[in-house]
Amino acid sequence: MMDHSFLCVLGLFWLYTLLCTGHTQGAVLTIDPNWLTFYTGESVTFICDMKEGTNTDWEYRILKDGQESVTYNSHPLYELTLLHIRYKGEYRCCGLLKTSHDSKCSNKIFLNVRDKPRAEVTAGTTTISVGGSVTLSCSVDNSAGWKYQWFRRTSHTSEYRLKTNDEQNRTISVSQGGIYRCRGERGDPAYYSDMSNDASINIIFSNQVVVTRQPDWPQIFSGEKITLTCEIQGGETTEWMCVWRHLGSIIPQISSKQFTFTVSELSSGDYQCQCERRDDSYSSTKWSEAIRLSVSAVSRPESSSFPVLLMVGSVIGIILLIFLLLLCLCKRSKDLCCIRWIQSQSSSQSSSSHPGVNQNETNQYSSPLHVDDVCLYESIKPTERK
Repeated sequence: MMDHSFLCVLGLFWLYTLLCTGHTQGAVLTIDPNWLTFYTGESVTFICDMKEGTNTDWEYRILKDGQESVTYNSHPLYELTLLHIRYKGEYRCCGLLKTSHDSKCSNKIFLNVRDKPRAEVTAGTTTISVGGSVTLSCSVDNSAGWKYQWFRRTSHTSEYRLKTNDEQNRTISVSQGGIYRCRGERGDPAYYSDMSNDASINIIFSNQVVVTRQPDWPQIFSGEKITLTCEIQGGETTEWMCVWRHLGSIIPQISSKQFTFTVSELSSGDYQCQCERRDDSYSSTKWSEAIRLSVSAVSRPESSSFPVLLMVGSVIGIILLIFLLLLCLCKRSKDLCCIRWIQSQSSSQSSSSHPGVNQNETNQYSSPLHVDDVCLYESIKPTERK
């Protein structure tokens, strides 16, 4: 009997405790959005849940740092708009039950309010190969709830917003250099951070750059022409603009991959080139390895004209030889003609007879005389004796 009475008392005590506890359950204060940090110009909504009755059974008030900051309100939601630094502090809500005038208060929430933030851009490695990309990241004070907008411009183009697929866009990959900025956006209506500082992204292509020269003679003489060519290995399909330097100084007004010039003694020294994409002045190669020119102060000997002179001399010699042969043949034919004529005259004279005259005395001798290659003959008569 005693045990039974004890169990009844214990049960009644437990029921009383349960009912009292349910009746006196504390209120709960939450905020929306539930961020750790707010910034000036944003809005926050306090939600006070008294955990019993209906919302209309209570009158609500908000206390900041233990002091009442808001008059009684018949609604459990209270919005603070256009936050200011002075709103920073510890908040709780209390409710007054209209029927019994019982009151209870909620937990405390610390509201951290800071000045409007500025976004910040950070970049990964900017040394990539042609066709690669650079990763850019945007953040706002390491706080939550942000989506990001990205902007790009160059020294020749105005700023424009980049189209991105990711909803948050905290990180993006870019294959072009340029001047990048970002800003954060959060909340509804949208709240924007200040623009980040400019981030100049200069992409350095890791492709090897080589300078070649043509003609590739071991020795260059003053007055000769030479062509230097800047070759980007692996970037043959890309359009490039190149800068040249001699002995560390930029050569002005040269922007092509080929550099042709007439050398002098002052042209000796190291030459290097660096190229950038024609459509992106912020993306360039490394400087090439230097190629050295050694220019002789004297002009190259005209050895190259010797074969021509030899050929011309040979032709002239052959023509002269042919001319002499023809002349000799002509002269020989004329001499044979003269000899035949003399023989014919001698035979005709010897067959003739003259009475009273000694045949031997009447013979005449003729000898040919050559005047202007014409056969003339001189008749020689014997002298008469007395």
